[in-house]
Amino acid sequence: MPKLRAAFLCLITLLFALVPGGCWDAHEINTLSLVSGIGVDAGQNPDEYDVTVQILKIADKEAEPKTPFLLLNATSRNVLEALEEIRLMNNRELYLHQNEVIVICHEQASRGIRPLMDVFLRYHETRMDVWVVISQCPAKDILQVELVQEPVTGTALARMMQKNGSLSPKLAVNMLHVTEALLDASTALVIPAVCLSDEMGVTEIFIDGSAVLVSDKLVGYLDRDETLGYALGAGPIHSGVVEITTENGSAVLYVSQSNASLKTSWIGDRVQADVSVKAALSIAEITGFEGESLDNVFQILEKAAVEHVVELISKAFEKSFALNADIFGIGNSMGRT
Repeated sequence: MPKLRAAFLCLITLLFALVPGGCWDAHEINTLSLVSGIGVDAGQNPDEYDVTVQILKIADKEAEPKTPFLLLNATSRNVLEALEEIRLMNNRELYLHQNEVIVICHEQASRGIRPLMDVFLRYHETRMDVWVVISQCPAKDILQVELVQEPVTGTALARMMQKNGSLSPKLAVNMLHVTEALLDASTALVIPAVCLSDEMGVTEIFIDGSAVLVSDKLVGYLDRDETLGYALGAGPIHSGVVEITTENGSAVLYVSQSNASLKTSWIGDRVQADVSVKAALSIAEITGFEGESLDNVFQILEKAAVEHVVELISKAFEKSFALNADIFGIGNSMGRT
């Protein structure tokens, strides 16, 4: 028995000695191109994708690079082929696991995003928390801008989406949200829209409302008020501000929490949708209301806030009808009743 145990231990030791240590797919960081952003533009031909990859430059200890990123571009019949072409023209291995955002241009979104999203979903390095935005200008123009505070556009966009997502989950969309929406044939997909501004010679990126996609194709945009109305009506909102103007004065109200519920019913041959919103508001800034008592000011602001929220949600509903896009999930609600 002791001899058998000793033989067994020798066999285990030999097996451990034969197995190589370390990670089988490990790469040194100086052999990788760390991708921070991917832009997808429409090619000249209807079946082509113009793909731009933003690659971080790894700073040397002695000298900072003049430009913190490198852009590589390729055009092909599908996104995967374009990425392979970029790999061939690059002397390092593309590392997409660090990618923070996918920027899709207006024209490509109008053609449809399902095929390119399918490629990213199947690609083993793609994370489901990568942010997705629609650009009203070419996606490569967004990625090539070197911003003042955060020079790397991919990182800057990711931080903007994180900030929006902290205000409301309806104001930021990642790969997981896009996938869920594409699988849901009834509810339209609302994605943040970004564009460029040039003020006093400084180019900046800002969020300009939202893009609305039916199935997987862009059908139109919500402006800022309509986007806020959509967020209020679809809920929840964790924080934000609402500006109120009355005959006696104006105020900026801080929204600390807002939740919405949707109830649908048939009225004859028409669908009626009732949205109920419960919100906690506090006064952040107030102007005017001279001579008014404090209780009267609170009553005026409360009434004005309710009217303003109703107006914002109504604007979002009207644009939803105009675009023939169910952004509030009325179809799903009817299916549950």
